[in-house]
Amino acid sequence: MALPSWVPQLSNAPFSIGQRPGISGPRMNRINADHLVGLPSSTQRKYSAAETKGVDMKVLRFRKRLDAGHFSMYVRGFKSDIIEEVAEVALHGHIPTAWADLAGWDSWEDAEGAPPEPFWRTLVANRGSDGRDIPAYYPWACQESFREGGSESGAIVTSALISWGYNSPVAQFCRRVQAVTWNRALVRTGSGAIGLVSRDVQKNDLVCILYGCSVPVILRECPEKTETEFEGEMEHELIDVKSTVVQKLRQYSLRKRRHEARKDKEMAQLCQVWLRTTDYMRSHGIDSAKMSAKDKQNPTGILLRILKQAIADFKCWLSEERERAWPAIRIRIVEKMKERKEYPNRTASRPGKKETDENLRRQTARKRRQSLGAATMLGRITEAPATTEGATSAASKEGPTIIKKKKPLVDWWEFELALVAGRRWLQMTRREKANRINFAVQYSEQLSRQKQHGEYEAIRMLILKENKKKVERETDELISNLMRERGTYGGDVTGGHQIANKEIEIEAQTTSDDEHRRSGDASGNSHDHEDSDKPGSTEQPGKTERETVTYDGDHKTEEEPQGNRETPQASSSLSRSTSVTGDTPSNVPATIRPSWRRTVKRTKLTESEAIEYMEKVKMNLRERLGDEGYFSYILLGECYIHGMMDGEAIQHQNEEVIPSMVFEIR
Repeated sequence: MALPSWVPQLSNAPFSIGQRPGISGPRMNRINADHLVGLPSSTQRKYSAAETKGVDMKVLRFRKRLDAGHFSMYVRGFKSDIIEEVAEVALHGHIPTAWADLAGWDSWEDAEGAPPEPFWRTLVANRGSDGRDIPAYYPWACQESFREGGSESGAIVTSALISWGYNSPVAQFCRRVQAVTWNRALVRTGSGAIGLVSRDVQKNDLVCILYGCSVPVILRECPEKTETEFEGEMEHELIDVKSTVVQKLRQYSLRKRRHEARKDKEMAQLCQVWLRTTDYMRSHGIDSAKMSAKDKQNPTGILLRILKQAIADFKCWLSEERERAWPAIRIRIVEKMKERKEYPNRTASRPGKKETDENLRRQTARKRRQSLGAATMLGRITEAPATTEGATSAASKEGPTIIKKKKPLVDWWEFELALVAGRRWLQMTRREKANRINFAVQYSEQLSRQKQHGEYEAIRMLILKENKKKVERETDELISNLMRERGTYGGDVTGGHQIANKEIEIEAQTTSDDEHRRSGDASGNSHDHEDSDKPGSTEQPGKTERETVTYDGDHKTEEEPQGNRETPQASSSLSRSTSVTGDTPSNVPATIRPSWRRTVKRTKLTESEAIEYMEKVKMNLRERLGDEGYFSYILLGECYIHGMMDGEAIQHQNEEVIPSMVFEIR
């Protein structure tokens, strides 16, 4: 597949290495004119055709369509003019005499009158050899070139004028003409302006201004697309839109996870400060020796109540700390507001700016003193030794003497560089040492948390095993009591059926209780609360909306503590004990969502809704492209149009209200 027209190629470069006639070996030869855009520079641009209009990043996009066999680039701009007449190409930088006729210079053969200003300015692209303002002698040099350039051959031979007067003003003018017109053609536009374009430009090609481009460009309109081609491009565009949305969503999710990880880290640091200042774990920890039998039967509920109370205590402590720190913050804000009212024109300084400026001033003054001292010392070292009067007279008779300068003993610039490098190395060493210490502290804290988590899991598993044995023992006793009451030790079949039915009723009652707990009935009149006054029942704390909502997977971070997850053995044993006793809640969340995280409710579209949504996106794409989407263009290169290079086209667009459009350049 061929490269698109908007990709520059080496064949359009100004110079190339090739064989010149009469010279052995390859040489650097000019094959094209210099580019009008010029070299990239942050301080100066040769032209500003688009003035301050920058590239429209919402429109700029690149599409690769392999099945259609082309690449596309979408940019915003507007149509400024159209090519009406094209003259012959200036081969080897020689000016064809037909150009003077096209420019309206009737007396060019006698060279009596001055050349038209648009014509000679176009020959040099309205710039000097250095890309700045043109010299004052260019009009006279143009007139002399046509008088002495040998127009009998049909062109002004600029190379002969350069070799005839190497440093003359005419030669300087011809060098600039060669750099601008080599292998370019002179054209006249529909508005009557003249300009220079590449050799491939034809009549009815478009002169366009692209936003963000410093020079005008020539575009050639391609045949209109068929409906099938346009529909295929819409399908490709839809695929690109979907991939872009997925990419942006992933970036958003990544930023969100990083933000939540940062918030988690900040909250973890605050929690550590809270635990150190209040000694909360010592006064509110779990003591298995002080736990009652009822509490041991419901360890999950106890942990949930402890966590809820800890979160409430932490929030109270945090609000108190903020209230304590607020007066100082308020005073600083009031002082800044007063300063802004007194000095409205003063720019707001960032924190620590005065100290930074003062340190910078001191460093600059110290470097200046050091440089002056080094220069003075070098001058003293290289100073010529004093001589006596006799030696001076003898030297004057013999002739001038050469004083050899001594090599400086110390290279102070090298010493300064080594000093700066040493300071930089010292800073890097200190930073790496601090990073190693922080890593060691974090690793030790992680090991201690893992150890505490292991001890907690061992205690919990032990409690669950004891509860399981106790439940099995009570179940066996219940079955034996029922068998004694029914008198089925003698093998009565009816009694066996009654026992089985009784067990089924018990399981059904347990299942219904579990379903009521999962439904989260807020009325509090479910069946499991009717037996709350019985000896074996435990009171369940009320659950808030944050605790009952399942934690969304998108909000989980890598820094999430391991204590929020349970092992498969522990969860399976807990589920078995819950299904038998019905004491522990079955909807306990795997993690407790912090208050700064919000639940995400996502609904998946059905197949019909997805198809309808796709059609809407296609319709929006069609409306956005409009009739312009049925046309594409080929870039024929940059051009110089006199009176359109320094923002005149943008002014004309504003006056005539020319609408901008999106060009698809292939």
